[in-house]
Amino acid sequence: MLQTKIFVSSDFQQNSRLIWDGQDAVCIDPACKDSGIVEYLQQQKLNVRAILLTHSHVDHYGGVKTILDIYPNTPLYGHPIEKDFRKTAKERLAMWGIPEDNYDECPEPTIYVSGGEIVTLIGRDYKVIHTPGHSPGSVSFYCEKENFVLSGDVLFRESVGRTDLPGGSLEALKTSIAILCKLPKSTKVLSGHGPDTSIEHELKSNQFVQAIQ
Repeated sequence: MLQTKIFVSSDFQQNSRLIWDGQDAVCIDPACKDSGIVEYLQQQKLNVRAILLTHSHVDHYGGVKTILDIYPNTPLYGHPIEKDFRKTAKERLAMWGIPEDNYDECPEPTIYVSGGEIVTLIGRDYKVIHTPGHSPGSVSFYCEKENFVLSGDVLFRESVGRTDLPGGSLEALKTSIAILCKLPKSTKVLSGHGPDTSIEHELKSNQFVQAIQ
């Protein structure tokens, strides 16, 4: 049985996640060093089988190195186009006035994904969907079996990702959201910030989504 847990970071209110079945776990977008993920993994005696990056902004990768230091050789999945983003943690944190002590620059992914791949993790297939707009290398991971999509910062409950950061594009975001909205309406949307939602709810209640239909 698949289980999930969210760890909300204090600086950015970002949703880091663990998904696990039995003792095998996948970590999604570990935000920072003190997210609580490592402690939980150790308490529950979980084995980390993979780390997924929906995109490479510092609030989604600041805790990757901490996990890899304790669970070495864990595969890290991310888009190749955001290599430079993974090296700019200090600059971004300084821009926002956030101390850098709780964040590390991100090791380079061991497995690149750019859209169209099928990634099999803990007995489930995830279709990788390239969903740029918030960032150029944003990818969403769609698990048909469990009826959810990890959307990163593309689609939120009654909101969407910002496009004013480097590499952002409003037109690309519109296209990406249109793609996600073609998933079954019952699909749960596990977002990078805020509460989870569903495609059906966003079609009914998200003014941005309605405007591009």
